[in-house]
Amino acid sequence: MRALNDEQNMVIETVRRFHCEECKPLEETIEATGALPRAQALALHAKAQSLGLYAMNPPAELGGGGLSTVDRILCEEQFGHTTDILVRRAFGNVYEPLLECRGA
Repeated sequence: MRALNDEQNMVIETVRRFHCEECKPLEETIEATGALPRAQALALHAKAQSLGLYAMNPPAELGGGGLSTVDRILCEEQFGHTTDILVRRAFGNVYEPLLECRGA
């Protein structure tokens, strides 16, 4: 098994900490209402963006973080600890098929 490098460990810890401090407190509201209030969504987005966590998975040439496949998988593992709505609001996780979409 390959050991993670310092940068990978830092990214994992940053995403994990963000989840615990910012996302986890919002999960109960989302579970109860099925939605994230707009003000909270905007605040979460701004915090993630300020830490460089927003849009980490798209390629750099499309404005993303340009992470390697391994690094993206490591982040995805952390994303799995919260709800999908928080992953999308906080991290702007765009899945690869969407990157291939073209206008009609």
